[in-house]
Amino acid sequence: MSNQWARAASRCDGSAGKPAFVAGATNAGAFLAVSQYTSHMTGIVSSMADALVLGHTAVFLTGVGALCAITLGAADRTRLRLLTMLLSAFFTGGVIGALGFRTLGYSATLPLAVVLLGLAAVPAVDDVRSALRDDRDG
Repeated sequence: MSNQWARAASRCDGSAGKPAFVAGATNAGAFLAVSQYTSHMTGIVSSMADALVLGHTAVFLTGVGALCAITLGAADRTRLRLLTMLLSAFFTGGVIGALGFRTLGYSATLPLAVVLLGLAAVPAVDDVRSALRDDRDG
């Protein structure tokens, strides 16, 4: 197992799931808005979430099959734990995003936008602070 996966798994406290949740909800909303996904595995998971909300059992089960095939390819338990947590968060976000878009329309995306801005603000502020420190030091 690589050090990268070990570090990621050790930080598997749920915080990595927040962006996955938002991405799933965003992908589902985008599909309902323009009828097309622009991603690969995340598109399959979002398709599963939409199919579940819309009652399309065959599409949902097809996605489950693809998801199982890809996930089981991650034989190492550390990877499997991390991927399962991310997929769960992404799928949950997709279901909630599809339900929100179906009932509220585009206004359902506003809370997601606020969450994304909040998530992006922390690393952006850290980057600015680091750049200012580097300029000051030398």
